[in-house]
Amino acid sequence: MLLASILLLSILSPSFFSTAHANPGTVNVPGDYPSIQLGINHAIVGDTVMVGLGVYNERVVLNKTVHLVGAARDGTIIDGQRTGTVVTVTVDSASITGFTIRNPATFGNAVELLHVNNTSVTNCAISTDVGSGRPTGAGLDLYGSNGTLVDGNVFTHSLYGVNMS
Repeated sequence: MLLASILLLSILSPSFFSTAHANPGTVNVPGDYPSIQLGINHAIVGDTVMVGLGVYNERVVLNKTVHLVGAARDGTIIDGQRTGTVVTVTVDSASITGFTIRNPATFGNAVELLHVNNTSVTNCAISTDVGSGRPTGAGLDLYGSNGTLVDGNVFTHSLYGVNMS
């Protein structure tokens, strides 16, 4: 009886105690998680984080190789509320598509790619300062990054649309 209990427990344990899914899939915001960052935090490498229409007042750190996809460029908005960089990417081979990304801190950047390779930012509307009418910072800062795909984006209200350093 003891042997049967141990055998049954060892069979059930991986599926019972595991909280992450094993294969890449889709994480939905706000369906599964209320914020983009929580969706990223709970995603696994290769997942797609699908973000529904709405304004998300937050700063996002993309620190996993996932695909961050907005429902519609003009209707899925990440607003940094002038508190720092709005989206920071710190991992290779991530992608961002279909967002309006706006309002970093004064003289800040809307999107920063920090020493990453083979990352893409596509079909986004990126603006650094929509309120004051005074352009500041970079829309997209590629700091020490290589193999970056930047395609179909619109940059407005930025001192530099794309800055490469």
